[in-house]
Amino acid sequence: MGLKKKLMQPLIRPRVVHSLPGRLRIHLPFISRIDPARSDLVQMVSRLTAAPEEIYSADVSPASGNVLILYDKRKLSDNEVLKYLQGLLEIFLENRERFQALPPHKLSVTTERMLAIVKGALGRRLVLDTEVEIPDDVFA
Repeated sequence: MGLKKKLMQPLIRPRVVHSLPGRLRIHLPFISRIDPARSDLVQMVSRLTAAPEEIYSADVSPASGNVLILYDKRKLSDNEVLKYLQGLLEIFLENRERFQALPPHKLSVTTERMLAIVKGALGRRLVLDTEVEIPDDVFA
């Protein structure tokens, strides 16, 4: 892990704020650091967080840096959701310059392409392969 990635780790480490079966409120410091003019990136994070069918929704609050995740408690544990989210955030961290450079009008197409990549990288119990290579055409 490079120095840059090590320095960014505290910004992407999910911290449980509140937990009920099937419902997690998680604090992600980097969310509140997204430029308010780029609410489209916040929407992308929300859509990618809810990519697995076991996760019903992910409501991201840029003001607080929290994400409310509703999921199927019969199929997932809190820990599995957290591991998935950590993997997703590692992918986002690795490609954050590419995401930030995207013009807003291209973000919906990129989000759809990323959904396919994330779903393809999912393993058993929502373990996400963070070494997945994201082709340049995803950001085209």
